[in-house]
Amino acid sequence: AMPQQLKLEPYAVHTTFQFAGSDGKRHRLREAMLFYDQPAYYDTPGGFLSFKPGIPKSLLLDGPHTLQSHFSLVNYQLRQIRTALAVACLLNRTLVSEVSPIKKLNLTS
Repeated sequence: AMPQQLKLEPYAVHTTFQFAGSDGKRHRLREAMLFYDQPAYYDTPGGFLSFKPGIPKSLLLDGPHTLQSHFSLVNYQLRQIRTALAVACLLNRTLVSEVSPIKKLNLTS
């Protein structure tokens, strides 16, 4: 479980390797609200959180297309949306999706 769910406060934080070096580490800490910065940095009126869902190929292509496989696919997508909404809510952002019926599906392996 995440520390926030257990209502625990971290007493130490260690950042791991980041491709962006120190700037990337600060960014990760800021995302978790663990880096001291001016309140204006965190309070962006009208901020957005972009969301691009993906669907594993196995859910679309493996096995027979049954009621159970359909519900597995739908539940997978609903979990992604729920998670994105929770993150947007925690960050006080508006969730926007990059998905369009015209675009190709983002299939992952």
